[in-house]
Amino acid sequence: METTCAAGGPRAGTGEPALRRFGLENTALANKVLGGIIAEFKSGKIAKTISNTPFIRDPNDDRPCWNWSLKNRILMVMQGTFDARNIVQWNAVGRSIVPNRSAIYIVRPRIRYGCAKCSPKQKRTVWMSYQKDSRKYVCAKCEFSCEYTKIGETSDAETIKRIRGYGCQPEFRIEDTVGKTLPQYRPKQMPPLSDVAAEWNIAIKYQTDPTCRTMGSYRLEHNDIHLGTENAGIFFHEISHAADNIILQKKGKRLRGGQDAIQEAVAQLSACVLSELYATDSNKEFTFEYLRQYSRHGRNDEVARLALRVLDRTGAVIDLILSTAQKLEKKRPM
Repeated sequence: METTCAAGGPRAGTGEPALRRFGLENTALANKVLGGIIAEFKSGKIAKTISNTPFIRDPNDDRPCWNWSLKNRILMVMQGTFDARNIVQWNAVGRSIVPNRSAIYIVRPRIRYGCAKCSPKQKRTVWMSYQKDSRKYVCAKCEFSCEYTKIGETSDAETIKRIRGYGCQPEFRIEDTVGKTLPQYRPKQMPPLSDVAAEWNIAIKYQTDPTCRTMGSYRLEHNDIHLGTENAGIFFHEISHAADNIILQKKGKRLRGGQDAIQEAVAQLSACVLSELYATDSNKEFTFEYLRQYSRHGRNDEVARLALRVLDRTGAVIDLILSTAQKLEKKRPM
């Protein structure tokens, strides 16, 4: 497993000084992180994790994670964020780490570099050492040197590269930083029914909500939807929460805070129907498992009862969303 994450200094570079500084010479932490991926495979959750992992890069999206391997982007999502950077990278965009916040970790190979010119003569690998003062890797025999930022780009005729195990590279989530607001990412195409959200004066923001660690959220107090993925099903879930709240307000009520089982069942069933109607990725299996989480013991019959219990409320939510969409369609010029 490898990463080519952009670095701001030796602490996040490709050489060993970063490993020594953070005490990551052994692979225990790397094994723990990798174990998390295995656990996701065993539980079947990996499909959902991968579906929410960034694959297609927008030209205006300059997050450093795009320079990571896909495996490391999956690890980032598993650890509850869509934007993670090292301290130098956050400082470069005017943000700093909140005190006492812990780093998340991605995995990278521990690489040692040998001098390709001297090793054949000595009949053994002549390792290059990192010189802190000059910030270079230097061969003790011929004094061939290379800057640490360029060492990974050297040819086979110059250096010998050997993977000596794996280590973990610390990064910090955007949720654990404060400072300047980052430019907002905009997808090339907004999800279906986004005009309904606009009609209800609901702002759609493609950035993570610092108050929670989810792929999407509808914030009643701000009347906005935060999305960390372009998966339309997630948007359908959140706009269904908004529609549910509009209906409740007409009755003098409002959505409850937190993860309420009835509210979540209504939103996810609505999202499932909308996904089918708008021919986006079907999420029937995910919907069933989602409802299972909110049933008392997780039995199939309990999931069915929960769905039946919220059927009328779900129907009202879908009707409000689609009727609003139809009205907007009639207003559009032919």
